Amino acid sequence: MCLRLDLLLLIFFPVFSQSLSEDTEVSCVLLESCVLPCSFDPGPDPVIHWTKDPDDKNTPVHIYYHGQMQHQHQIFKGRTSLFEEELSTGNASLLLSGVKVQDEGRYKCFSNTVTTDNKEIYVTLRVEAPVLQVSLQQQGQQLVCRSEGVYPKPSVSWSPPSSAAVTTVTSSESGVWSVHSSVSLPHSPPHQYSCNVSNSRSSWRSATYRRNINISVSEVIMVHCTKPTAPVKSLIWRFKQTQIILSRSGPEPVYTESWTQFVDGVTESNSLVLKSLTKDQLGLFSCELSTEQEQFIIHTEVTDTDELIHNEKEAEGEHSGWLILIAAVYGVLLVLMFTFVLYHQHRQREPASKRKKRNLLKTEQQHHQDVPQEEMEMKEEEEKEPLN
Repeated sequence: MCLRLDLLLLIFFPVFSQSLSEDTEVSCVLLESCVLPCSFDPGPDPVIHWTKDPDDKNTPVHIYYHGQMQHQHQIFKGRTSLFEEELSTGNASLLLSGVKVQDEGRYKCFSNTVTTDNKEIYVTLRVEAPVLQVSLQQQGQQLVCRSEGVYPKPSVSWSPPSSAAVTTVTSSESGVWSVHSSVSLPHSPPHQYSCNVSNSRSSWRSATYRRNINISVSEVIMVHCTKPTAPVKSLIWRFKQTQIILSRSGPEPVYTESWTQFVDGVTESNSLVLKSLTKDQLGLFSCELSTEQEQFIIHTEVTDTDELIHNEKEAEGEHSGWLILIAAVYGVLLVLMFTFVLYHQHRQREPASKRKKRNLLKTEQQHHQDVPQEEMEMKEEEEKEPLN
């Protein structure tokens, strides 16, 4: 195949190209399609060369001449195309599909025609995998926050701030990041924690977990949720985290048939109004609410009145028991300290003659203890000799 003279000039004399000084920056979403813009002065038989990392590897991305794509690197195979019907108007933009993390970098668009000069345009491609979801889950006394498939590397923050949070951020083979962070929960409600995941490209999501104070059952009760400032995308009320009571993704909620007789409605603040509950409907109620960027998980335990009173008395009794034990230990310590002080004062008031006599007795006892062993043995032998 014969090469045009201008192609030979391109290979051996690239300095003849006209280059624009500033790069165009384009943000492309991971796995989606993206357009890298490029324009040229239209003319017959155009030549379009798209390459990546022109100052280093100069990897061929899409080499077009003689009316078709002639060459490209394997990593771009089947993922690039030009708007060929618009080449006559000077549009040399590149359509890149299935964007990968490895596609991030600097690209050069070279163009010329038989009647126009060479032209170079540089495009910087930034890949972004936004934070699409943040999940919160209680595991025992731990609250675990997770998010996956994020790029560039994300960061995690808790509200209220927790210095004891345990966070790991890991990268997959494809280059995207996953985060796992956990904090310890207090043993008793109420408490609220929010986990926020964000990256340097201003992408963020947050999830909030709240545990309300237990409420006792009555003829009609309201189980509270929340009213966010942003529009609500979805609302789900659950019982014991498995049974769906109602769900709403539009203007009207959809009720589960087995709960219709116990639900009196949903308020403007997304709280659940319940009525005529039996013991079978006592337990943990969960509100799961989502906006465009936030998720809320709110738990409330509904208990029987007698059981609630019993639990409160049991807690008070346990608290009183500890107080009695502490008071007893403290009393024993006081008695011991008082006895020691009295003994010490008695010793100080003892007459000198009495102390001297006691010291002499101690000395005499010590003397008897220090009698040589041989003398003691001789004495024993004498006692054993028979009488003459």
